[in-house]
Amino acid sequence: VVKELLDNSIDAGATCIHIDIERGGIGLIRVRDDGHGIHYDDLVLAMTRHATSKIQQLADLRTLMTMGFRGEALPSIASISRFTLTSRYQGEELAWQIKGEGRADCSAPRPTSQPPGSTVEVWDLFFNTPARRKYLRSERTEFYQIHQRVRQVAISHPELAIRLSHNGRQVLYVPTVKPGDEVERIRAICGEKFIEHARQLDASIERLRLTGWVGDPQAARTVNDTQFFSLNGRNIRDKRINHAIQQAFQPCLPEGRFAAYALSLEIDPSQVDVNVHPAKVEVRFIEGRKVHDFIYSALNGVLSETELISNNVMAVTNNNRVEPGKPQPFRHVRPAPPALPRIRETNSSYKTGGLSVIDTVQRTHEHRPEPLCSAVSVGKILLLKSASQLLIVDMIRAMEWLFRQRLRAELKLGTIEVKPLLFPIRLTVSQPEEQVILSNRDLLKQAGIRLHDSGQQAIQLLELPACLQNFHPGKLVQELIEVLKHAQPAGRLDLILTSLAHHQACHTSKDMCQSYLLQSDNLEKLSEQPGLLRELSEADLQAILSTRADQT
Repeated sequence: VVKELLDNSIDAGATCIHIDIERGGIGLIRVRDDGHGIHYDDLVLAMTRHATSKIQQLADLRTLMTMGFRGEALPSIASISRFTLTSRYQGEELAWQIKGEGRADCSAPRPTSQPPGSTVEVWDLFFNTPARRKYLRSERTEFYQIHQRVRQVAISHPELAIRLSHNGRQVLYVPTVKPGDEVERIRAICGEKFIEHARQLDASIERLRLTGWVGDPQAARTVNDTQFFSLNGRNIRDKRINHAIQQAFQPCLPEGRFAAYALSLEIDPSQVDVNVHPAKVEVRFIEGRKVHDFIYSALNGVLSETELISNNVMAVTNNNRVEPGKPQPFRHVRPAPPALPRIRETNSSYKTGGLSVIDTVQRTHEHRPEPLCSAVSVGKILLLKSASQLLIVDMIRAMEWLFRQRLRAELKLGTIEVKPLLFPIRLTVSQPEEQVILSNRDLLKQAGIRLHDSGQQAIQLLELPACLQNFHPGKLVQELIEVLKHAQPAGRLDLILTSLAHHQACHTSKDMCQSYLLQSDNLEKLSEQPGLLRELSEADLQAILSTRADQT
């Protein structure tokens, strides 16, 4: 009921809305606005089913910009409550009022007085349909849902001043703000902690624009009550959009916590159908994949730019208490590994000290054919058992060496294979950093990195080497800047390749490192490098056995 009445007030051009609630909405819902009101001639028609002033022709259904358009809200609400509608049309001297009690057809309009605008009062919800009333939850729960709806509207419509009260006590008040001055409004709606750990976002491409605020992992919450998303001013919870947001946040979101954000997407109304869900909270895009990828790219860019993707931001204990400085479990989306030699399963648990690691590596299964090699990882070290040797690999160094060799080989052939980013990633840099990038633009392009200077100390990342699968744009650019600041001109290109290889190795998960290194061609390359793949020595073994680890 509150949602439909707020939609009507917004469509009426209101600049101020007052919502008064009693007993969680079961006793009273009163919504008063200063919109253009309803003309006397349309007052009775407004209470007729399927009557709407928001659709003039069939083509209007394809470019809907109004919140409501079906003409069902008022008669439906009037049929299950004691209902009063009072409205004064802009420019008229009198207001008119109609009443209903448990039915859609209401009394004839009678004159009354009130300021220009409309007031809708809904008393004793479901008083005449007790079978439906029993499905209402507690007053506290129902008011929580109302409060959430009002917060959503307040965020998606900053031009509105909104006041919400419950049982005579003011719960929320947000005045109207000018574009660009939304900080205080967001603080009042989402809280001080959110605004302290949030970064403003403004990204656009073709006919899409995403704006709003994105909270970092420290703004994450144990409940999803600070997740606001609107499409052309309409608050929605669409599965495709939710997936894009979750995918962007996954690498940096603590386990068991929810991202915090307040975002608004603007799109050509002809590119979206908002009439596919009874409550109009889900929509259908003509180019759904494009919208999904744009939202993911925009969020990933701002999260990476502020270096929010970190392994030591905070930790979440079993009772959800945040402990700064302690490593935390992160959730990663891992792509399927390439075809590999078969790896024997291991079950070492350190219950009998470090010896169980070696015992597990040497364990055989008679019912299985002998694989090419068995492997177990301990931290950043990979232990391999072939037919006659026990070998040790430093995974990070090995990955870095392999990627560097691949980049050098591609460069020797004349060009490094590049992949254009689906959407450019915008990064903010200081003026000295911008000069470093611009003065080395040609070298970076040789290494497969194409950048565009956007001006105002901002650059756009357009292309990257195709072999670079796991990267964080902000960190990558900062690493390259540091390398180029102090490098001699003659060796800069090789240092750029080394930096790319190091970045890729450090940002590849342990499982993916292990899968990549165990490919037969990579093992063969590593076997020719004694410093990377060597036999396990007694000193190595003692170092491993002395390591106290919590997991295999």
